[in-house]
Amino acid sequence: MRFHMTRHAVSTAALLAALSLTAAPLGAQTYRPGDDGGRLSSPASARTGFGAAVVVSGDEIFVGRPDEFPVFPAPAARIGGVHVFRSGADGWVERALVTAPDVEVGDGFGLAIAVDGDVMLVGAPQRNEGRGAVYVFERAGEDWTLAST
Repeated sequence: MRFHMTRHAVSTAALLAALSLTAAPLGAQTYRPGDDGGRLSSPASARTGFGAAVVVSGDEIFVGRPDEFPVFPAPAARIGGVHVFRSGADGWVERALVTAPDVEVGDGFGLAIAVDGDVMLVGAPQRNEGRGAVYVFERAGEDWTLAST
């Protein structure tokens, strides 16, 4: 597998990182059409680690949320995930939230992400008593399915 990042992709990622630090230093918000009439969803707390891993691939951004703040560990309230955003006529819209069925709070699921087309690898470094695990997902349409661990 080869992973490419264009200068435009790096600029987009840098811009998103800067905006998240300056516009909302204590959290992040996502726009989901249909949720509460299209309003912003609940802010993700900074300690959830939203943005711990970011991959830009074409017109999509994959954002890891391992539910742990790596500098100052705090008890997590829910399992980690990967938010998939796509750019379109309406701007950046969240298209999917990818999780795995056996992930537990504190596994760090979403701390590492790699994407190549319709295949996504998601790391959970604290899974298996700290030995870690890598989850392989495959996409069909808008749906991401766990292919292997």
